[in-house]
Amino acid sequence: MTARLHHHVSQCYLKGFVVDRNKPKLFVVDIKELRSFTTNPVNVAVERDFHRIDVDGHPPDALENNLSRFESELDQALLRPGSWSSRNAASVSPVAGACAYRSF
Repeated sequence: MTARLHHHVSQCYLKGFVVDRNKPKLFVVDIKELRSFTTNPVNVAVERDFHRIDVDGHPPDALENNLSRFESELDQALLRPGSWSSRNAASVSPVAGACAYRSF
């Protein structure tokens, strides 16, 4: 099956800004719609076919599939003791999280 929803910012990076990885929620500010809300990282910075390629001999989702495999391994590496994800989430500035990703 071809993956169709692709993230501009990887989910493993976005999960670094949640308090509870088992119930991940991000605070999102939509500057175009002038509203804010909380949602799962799955719903943030995502666009249909963003990483789609049209290259002979390769499926259209080849890039997305390879990025997904890499990000899955990266996510597991970040969970290891002493990694960024194992730090206390309260020590992360909310401003840093807000500045980490913005969309225009």
